[in-house]
Amino acid sequence: MTDEVQTIKNETTEIQKSPLESLRPKKGELTKEYVSELRAENRERRLESELLAKNLQDTANKLKETEENSKRALEEVKNLQTQAEQKMIRADMKIFANKYNLRDLDDIKLADLSGVKVSANGDVFGIEEALIALKAKKPYLFDEVSTSRAINNPSPVDARLHNPQEVMKMTRAEYEAYEANFLSNIGNSSY
Repeated sequence: MTDEVQTIKNETTEIQKSPLESLRPKKGELTKEYVSELRAENRERRLESELLAKNLQDTANKLKETEENSKRALEEVKNLQTQAEQKMIRADMKIFANKYNLRDLDDIKLADLSGVKVSANGDVFGIEEALIALKAKKPYLFDEVSTSRAINNPSPVDARLHNPQEVMKMTRAEYEAYEANFLSNIGNSSY
């Protein structure tokens, strides 16, 4: 029984050996078949290695491209954020310019905005201080009395103009009266 077990072990060992193992010559002798099999195996491994190297290079190129796209996107986000902050600053400047009676909104450019900051949640700080400093340096840019005109309460006809469906319900006489009133106020406006 031990001979049978030994035979099975030997057969199993032979099966587990690679195909080249069966062609391997004894010490000191090389056969053409063995050399050609070695070359074929070497060629396969070289091609596999070249393919892996190409895949690695492609992956590295894609990673580099992704990093560049990420940097561009980050720069674009920063630019958009800066633009949004500038718009918030300009809007708040106009509000405070009206509050402090700045004669010409173009004079806002003369204010020192180095102390103006925008918080992470979009609140703007330092504009009022900048306008107070500008008013102290150049008071002639500001009116002492408010030039803003009082807002008249709209007539019932005017109130309907905020809703387009209501305008359609106006009579011709109501619309013509509104139009005449509107056109006469254009000449009186400070705009």
